[in-house]
Order: sequence, then structure tokens, then C-alpha cells
Amino acid sequence: MKFSELVELRDRLRQAYTIEPASNELISLDNEIKAIRSTSQPDYFVGEISKVIDHLQTVKDALSYNRDMYDAMIAELNFKISQEGQKFFGENYKLELKYDAVENIRKIRVLPLSDEIHSEILNRIRIHTSWQYPALEIGCRDGEWTQYMVSADPLYIVDHYREFTDSATASFTEEYRRRIRVYLTPDHDLSVLPKNQFSFILCWNFLNYRSMDTFKEYLKQAFELLRPGGVFLFSFNDGDRPAGAGYTENFFMSYMPKSLLIPLCESLGFEVVSDQAREMAISWLEVRKPGELKTVKAHQAMGEIKRFNL
Repeated sequence: MKFSELVELRDRLRQAYTIEPASNELISLDNEIKAIRSTSQPDYFVGEISKVIDHLQTVKDALSYNRDMYDAMIAELNFKISQEGQKFFGENYKLELKYDAVENIRKIRVLPLSDEIHSEILNRIRIHTSWQYPALEIGCRDGEWTQYMVSADPLYIVDHYREFTDSATASFTEEYRRRIRVYLTPDHDLSVLPKNQFSFILCWNFLNYRSMDTFKEYLKQAFELLRPGGVFLFSFNDGDRPAGAGYTENFFMSYMPKSLLIPLCESLGFEVVSDQAREMAISWLEVRKPGELKTVKAHQAMGEIKRFNL
């Protein structure tokens, strides 16, 4: 079976085989009949009721046996998926460099969104950006989301390519462009940015194509850049989902199963705020640096300080 087919089979089995409702009904029925037996006369009917109770126990045992078989089958699938997945971690290093040029990113590395998902992400951006705090966008591309982050003060944007940062800011007025902090980070190094300052970091359709090591490095750096209470929202290719596994085996996106990503985030100190999965391979996490978001800023900067030699 193909890797994506293994993942799909596991998901379908998980969704299809649910015995809890039937098991709960049987327990309730068993308790009811036992209560009837305890108050029944004559003894003949007590014996017949006991036979019914024994039959119910047989059914419950059969359900439990089937559950054990099911769990063993899921465990075997998990083992196979884990084995297959290991090779993709190695392939991710090649994928990270594949199509990693401006025109290829524009034409190939595309993640179409429905109006509903676009509105949901936009709403999260609006909740987390304000003039009280600086915000950062990693991998701005042509500014699809940059335009919605302008309420942050100041707004930082980083990308590998000057062409993208220029494109992302092209629609802004000259006055506003002077206020945006632009950095080029072709080597994934964000150490030039101020630490413990950002209330919000957005990284959309960028980490989807990164190796595990690079992904982890961005998570570590984001944690250092955020102030306590700050939020990091990022998309990723969830290899635990059939569509994500399909993107992985076709070498379109990197392999990043959520079952590994969430523990990784937590091990680095993040709290998981929101874990979202939508149609096809649209997945994202919203994680927070522990603490309370605070600022001493009383109002937005309205002027510029200049020094004159008198």
C-alpha cells in the first residue's frame, strides 16, 4: 500500500469502529436486569433472569475481544506508518531546496484557501495584532497576509528574497513603508530580531516545506522572540492526515505529523492554544509562550526624534 493509503486506512478504522455507545448501553441494561433479579419472585424467574445476565456478559466479552483485535490492528498500522515515515524525514532535506526560488514558490508552492478558512485566519490576525505591540511575519511572500498586519507597531517582515519583501510592501504608502522593519534571512537565522518583544508571529505556507531540523529551529527562535503571552500561528503539512501524507509521498510538502509536532512544541515551552485541521491538507497550530501579555506603551508613536548639530 502507498503511504497515504496506510494513513487513510488507519483514519477510516478509527472513525468507523466505535463501541463505546453500545458498551455503555449494555452496561446500563445489565445493571437494570440485575436490579430486577434482586427483587423478583419466584426463584424460577430469578434463574431465567440470571441466564439473560450471563448472555449479556458473553456479548460484552465479545465486544471487548473485538476491541482488543481492533487496537492491535491500529498498533500494527501505526508501526508501518512510523517505519514508512522515517524515510520522509530524510527526504525533507532535499525537498527544502526543491523549488525554493521566487518564481517556483509563486507557481508551485501554493496553498489555496476557501473563503471560510481565509476569514478564520484573518480573524486570528486581527485578534492578535494591535498598535500596542510589535508583530512579525515569517515568509511574507507577496504580502497575502502582510496587508492585514499593519495595525501592529512596528511590523517586522522577513523572507529569503528581497523580491518578496519588496512585493509585500509595494502597495503601502512611502510613509508607512519607512515604518516597516524588513529583514532578509536566507539562512533561517532570526537572531538579528529583538528577543522577547513580539506579541504575535505569523508563518503561513512556509514551514510546510521545511525539514524537521529547520522547523524545530524556527520554533526555538520564535519562542525566544515572543514576549510572555505572545502567540505563534503557523501552518504545516500534517502527515497524520491522508491528504498531508499524499503531499508527502509526492514530495510536494515536508513530512510533519501532528502527533510529533505538538509534543515538540510543548518540549520547547509552548502552550498549544488551537489545533486546526481543514479540508485537504490545510492544518495549522496556534501556540503561546507562557505568561501574561503586557506593555507599557500608552499610545502609538506619532513623531520622529531627530538630532541637530547646533
